[in-house]
Amino acid sequence: MEREAKARERRPAPEAAATTEAEATERVEDALAELSARAETLKTLKTAVRDSPSWDQSRGYKVHPDVMAALREFEAARRRHVETRLERALVLFAEAKGDGDFKTLESFNWYYGEGFGAREGANAKSLSYMLGAALKTTAFRAVSEMCLVSLTAERDGPVPLPVKVRAQAVAKLEEAAELDLLESEDVEVLEALKVAQ
Repeated sequence: MEREAKARERRPAPEAAATTEAEATERVEDALAELSARAETLKTLKTAVRDSPSWDQSRGYKVHPDVMAALREFEAARRRHVETRLERALVLFAEAKGDGDFKTLESFNWYYGEGFGAREGANAKSLSYMLGAALKTTAFRAVSEMCLVSLTAERDGPVPLPVKVRAQAVAKLEEAAELDLLESEDVEVLEALKVAQ
């Protein structure tokens, strides 16, 4: 019973909400550096295990605790990198609104440290709430960042967005493109969104 209650607990945001794009971008860069370091460690450990006499293809890495621990650390770093990208999108959203109301992902019922499919897709729903809110403003850069996360965050394919929300995102980015407000990366996001429809 206690274990189930603990599993339902929501972790708090690891940091207070960023209040500038520069601060949010620094967090993204730090998270990416951590992810890269964890990836390198995991790769090194996997190579060492495969090159060892004890390597058994049929049993794989699961019998190697150090590799499994490194894999967990890599996955945690990957999730944190995704979170920092979404936190930056929320800063862009707040700046576009101009109300100084900077939020963490918790404001959109996000579960920190968990994937999009956890808790019956709670974080996927959270992403769609964030995107829906951003679409009501002129925060096209926030829309682009959120859509980029939806397209690239999961290794097994895009995070599904509600059809209506995705269509609105395409329309918002097309409008920004017509006004020549998109960077090349944003244009790529727009084209990828169209393909994903």
